[in-house]
Amino acid sequence: MVPDLFFDLFARRLREKSGVFAPVSADPLAAIIGESMWSAVDKVAPPDVSAVAVDGGVQSAGLSDGRQLVVARAIAISSAGSAPVRDVDLDVAPQGGGVGVSMMTRLEMGVAAKAVREGRVDYALMDGSLYVKIMTLIHSIALDRVAPGPGEVREAVKTLESIKDFLDACRDAGARSLFVSKDSHLKIIKDYLIFTALQRLLAGHVDGEDLELLSRGAQLYSLSWLRSGRQRLAEIAREYEGLNGDSVRLLVEKELDQYLGDSLLLGSMARREGVRRGVSRPMLVGAVDAYLRKAGLDSVDSLGRAMERRAREAGASFDAVTTLSGLPRVLMFHVKAGDQDIPLMVETPLHKWGFLSDELPRKLFYEYDWRMDAQLLMSQYVNPLNYNRLLMLAHHYATFTAAQFQEYLLLAKREVGLGSSRRGMIGFGMLNG
Repeated sequence: MVPDLFFDLFARRLREKSGVFAPVSADPLAAIIGESMWSAVDKVAPPDVSAVAVDGGVQSAGLSDGRQLVVARAIAISSAGSAPVRDVDLDVAPQGGGVGVSMMTRLEMGVAAKAVREGRVDYALMDGSLYVKIMTLIHSIALDRVAPGPGEVREAVKTLESIKDFLDACRDAGARSLFVSKDSHLKIIKDYLIFTALQRLLAGHVDGEDLELLSRGAQLYSLSWLRSGRQRLAEIAREYEGLNGDSVRLLVEKELDQYLGDSLLLGSMARREGVRRGVSRPMLVGAVDAYLRKAGLDSVDSLGRAMERRAREAGASFDAVTTLSGLPRVLMFHVKAGDQDIPLMVETPLHKWGFLSDELPRKLFYEYDWRMDAQLLMSQYVNPLNYNRLLMLAHHYATFTAAQFQEYLLLAKREVGLGSSRRGMIGFGMLNG
């Protein structure tokens, strides 16, 4: 075994920089916002429902011609003990692209839709954020600033269609889909709460463009990621420093802090409210992306035309208007399953309103009966690592181990003459294989 000649240096640097690992504090912010965001859950009884849990895995290896082999797989595991639904796919793509993640998502949606259609399922538990999946794909297809290659656009088109197909399958079968994120970094609710608090504290002090900025910040997502938004917010913090005991400065500082997301903020608010286990106030969310708004692509027609143009350029046929019209609003809430645990973000689609429709504001708190959803998730909760027994089982089967992927590469090398790059072969221990 080769000795590690760097461990002593790492240990020294770790001690020197221990302060950078301190968790982001949101406790003072929760007091300024002052909203009541949690409902306590005292008793948890497992509901008598059937569920499937879905997860996927993806791996890639560089090839000798500069491209990469991408392999993705997905599995749906049933709580009733029926045979799992599986799928796998592979492709060759340029290095560093997003084909792998899109392919994995497409497979996840495919096995989930098949499991829902083939058996009586009350719940489909999905890993990751529905909102993030949808917006990432829309960005990949529609926005010139993303500029993916034609292969990535084609894969993104198929994946977005697969999401709609899965959501339609659940709606038609009467099954409820829950997308569960154990490490969510979304800031949708944070943006709403902070900008709403700023509007309250600055009422009578700001007007015109600044008032419009605060209003847009509450209704959009990622406004503070835009350079103009960040600059003006920083100026507002300086101009009104000292107002209401420096509350304005702290709110702006935490809004610009990209490490502070919804889960951390809501966890702090739960502590302030004395809620050890509970469910946060649900929020109904549509297409609230600031980048789409800035580009004038926040309606079905404008966004659909842009996506269809990009799809044609990539050689794909895509009825984007129909697909976008069929995407539902996303209802998101957080489940705090233990006293010391960071809340899980949970999303479920509501087909009554479209993702890009303006029948309702794109962001609003919404009355939703979450009791059965919370009972299901809390009854399957073990600890922060094993946040859902069924989803963790699907994760166990879907995720590639290094040894498994090495077998895939060896088979590809033997069957089709795969030429791995030297770096890829070294990384998977294949130079002598």
